[in-house]
Amino acid sequence: MTLLDRFRSQPPQKHPDATVRLAYLAGLSIDDRAVIAAMAREDGDVRVRRAAVEKLLDVEALGAIARSDTEESVLSAAITMLRDIAVEAFEGVTEGDSLHAVDLLHSLADARGLAQTARGATREAVAVRALAHVDDGRMLGSIARHGAAATARMRALGVLRDRGDAAELLAVAMSGEYKETAAGAVELLARRDLEQVALRSRNKNAVKRARAILREQDEQAAREAAEQAAAAAEATRAAAAAHAQEVLLMSTDALIDPSPSSVPTPAAPEAETQPVAVDVLSTEPVPAAEVVSAAAPATTEIADVTVVPEGAAGSEAEGPETASAAETTAAAAAAESADAA
Repeated sequence: MTLLDRFRSQPPQKHPDATVRLAYLAGLSIDDRAVIAAMAREDGDVRVRRAAVEKLLDVEALGAIARSDTEESVLSAAITMLRDIAVEAFEGVTEGDSLHAVDLLHSLADARGLAQTARGATREAVAVRALAHVDDGRMLGSIARHGAAATARMRALGVLRDRGDAAELLAVAMSGEYKETAAGAVELLARRDLEQVALRSRNKNAVKRARAILREQDEQAAREAAEQAAAAAEATRAAAAAHAQEVLLMSTDALIDPSPSSVPTPAAPEAETQPVAVDVLSTEPVPAAEVVSAAAPATTEIADVTVVPEGAAGSEAEGPETASAAETTAAAAAAESADAA
């Protein structure tokens, strides 16, 4: 066998000229996975290996190359192919291939690839599996805003809600493409953020919902203020009524209380006393009337005095008797006065 025959008997993928191998690779169908995978793993030229990887749809082979190849460009190409398979960028890719690609991306710690898959995958199962491995808040916000799968969008929003990531929630409300996530984010915002959404959000549904919430909050605040004012007025009225009742009870107790009053009672007037004259020769007191009678000149004539008792006017029968009694009393007093002198 001549040297020329030996070259002709070699398969094209083993040709010593890399250009020939590249040309042969370009003519292969994507269904020739075994030949393409062999060239991607074994070819000594980086250009050939990279070209083979970019045409390879064998998920397991791509994963092995991404873990073992020493050339950065080949590694990058393998990871890119896994990402594309995960998001069904090629026809004929099954859901199983996509799920397997997601698992390989996770094993390779490709957080960016997982986030891109969770955002771009149209199959709910694939997007949700990729989302389960996403932890970065900004990536979660991007998925919530632009994710192709509704389930992944809502789950990403739920993670942001549970974390209390106000900045990303505001970003979802401001620029979210989908109604349910943008409006859902609005429900979780503080008032200052609601005002911003109501003024500048790109999502009309978010703007409408933000304005409705602000209006409801204003109405609720007005109702609470009115209720507080009414409660304060009622408390004031009740306090005034209680005070008035207390004052009334105190006044009533003061009226019926038998205890001595604090106001002094005026003293009863003392009985009028008759001045008494003292006899210097006698130890017995002498009435002043007798002293006066003794000082007067003695007389034996006593004018007739008629004393008419009250209510007895006009009675002629009692008149003489009353006068006689008066004369007798006057005569006796005059005699006593004379003896005393």
